[in-house]
Amino acid sequence: MKSLFVSVLLLALPALAQAQIGSGWREYKPTKKLQPENSENHSSLTTKDGVETFKLWKNPASGLPNNGRQRIEWRVNDNYTRGSTQFQGEFFVVKGGGPTIDDDVCIMQVWLSLIISVSDVDGGTLKAGKARIKNIKNKWVKLNVTHNADNNTVEIFIDGASVWKGASKDSNPFYHKYGLYNEAEAKPEVRWRKVRYFTKGNTGL
Repeated sequence: MKSLFVSVLLLALPALAQAQIGSGWREYKPTKKLQPENSENHSSLTTKDGVETFKLWKNPASGLPNNGRQRIEWRVNDNYTRGSTQFQGEFFVVKGGGPTIDDDVCIMQVWLSLIISVSDVDGGTLKAGKARIKNIKNKWVKLNVTHNADNNTVEIFIDGASVWKGASKDSNPFYHKYGLYNEAEAKPEVRWRKVRYFTKGNTGL
């Protein structure tokens, strides 16, 4: 019985540690803090059956700080300055930014380094680095973002396929965020589920 238990445990361990993309990753589970910037009464976050729904609408007040920008985002408490991380989650865009592709709303970011955003153009267009992915709305989409802080590079995967790889901006420190940020005029709405975090190298996480 003991040997059977050990065998079952050993078989289970790789599945627990395995990220969607690549190998050698270790999962970590950080805390997070909600940031409703300029949006305390103009945003909402609800959770049901493991799905987080973020909504944002325009704050008409004048004289708001930071040029009136708005957000309802989770600020993940996973500061790092070296090593590699991988963000993994599934999103469902109900309403992106609009009406033009440059009115996109940020749904995920590696702080000061990379922004993933969506507009309502062409059935919902996702902007990720230099990639443009059309028809992204009204369906669940799996997103993986790998970030190497040692050489400032990122790679973005949509439903397991690499769509862009390149240089990222520097930051000190880096950390992850997801939700809605920067464009509230179009009343954007996004849902997130199955968000996970992985690390390898000397991130300290």
